[in-house]
Amino acid sequence: MKNNGKHSYLFYFFSVIFVLCSIVYIIDLIKTTNELSDMKDEQPKEFFSSIFKKVKDIRFSLFKKEEEFEKILNDISLTSFLVKKGELNRAENILLKISNKIHKNDPLKNLINLRLARVQLALNKVEESIHTLHLIEDYSLSCVIKEMEGDALIKKKKFKEAILCYEKALRFCKNELLKMKIENKMSTYFER
Repeated sequence: MKNNGKHSYLFYFFSVIFVLCSIVYIIDLIKTTNELSDMKDEQPKEFFSSIFKKVKDIRFSLFKKEEEFEKILNDISLTSFLVKKGELNRAENILLKISNKIHKNDPLKNLINLRLARVQLALNKVEESIHTLHLIEDYSLSCVIKEMEGDALIKKKKFKEAILCYEKALRFCKNELLKMKIENKMSTYFER
């Protein structure tokens, strides 16, 4: 019997909500009808066709963006697979296309450029890698950026400049394991 009481309270609660929503809808409908009565014969058709066109445009742009975002995520997954397979050139091309598609202010662009710089570094495209690293504008990635720039300079046999990058990376770094990794690199290349 108590269950019936709980169900009846829920029923009344949702009934009240339904009635309130219906009242709001009817008031809105009356306002729209009053606006339409002030219009000439052709204006309602134009009014409704413009509303439907706007709704259609908004829906299309949302769907298009969602579809593009899914494509970008699929391409990112594909590049991970290609890197594991050793197809770095193909991964680089896909990452370049993704980077060019994404708006400059999108935080995803910084992560794509970071991944692109890693692939370029693995392909011994040192100058391109350094250029890509300089495109990244996310302060929170400064430690990793400077570490990778140091790695690129090591490949160019510019050890003193690499050490300076590693030192900057240590200043930005908050992760103890990453600090140890960078310090290990510094001790390895200081001996040269």
